[in-house]
Amino acid sequence: MITLELDDTQAKLLANLLEGAKLVPQEMRELVPLVNQLNTGTMNREKWIQGLAEGKCYTHAYFTSSEWVQASAVPEHLEFEDGVLCSIEEFEHYRENWPHNLWEEIKK
Repeated sequence: MITLELDDTQAKLLANLLEGAKLVPQEMRELVPLVNQLNTGTMNREKWIQGLAEGKCYTHAYFTSSEWVQASAVPEHLEFEDGVLCSIEEFEHYRENWPHNLWEEIKK
């Protein structure tokens, strides 16, 4: 048995989804924390940094569907889908409240 913590919005959206309703992207984002409760392999900063070092490519729940990031050839820098380079420190500075458990490994 799985116990999930739902707020009122999540409960309504989940009920609608179970009844076959289509959800818009903003509604889907409301359910991301719920999905993360089901994810036993929760991502954290250390796993994300290690994955980058291993050459893995990631997207984030706050990215659009076409955005991704990977480690750059420049040490301690990230490379984005559009070729922009940014230091990990700078990226995290402006996104300090982004939860790391919302990173997802992708194949590009």
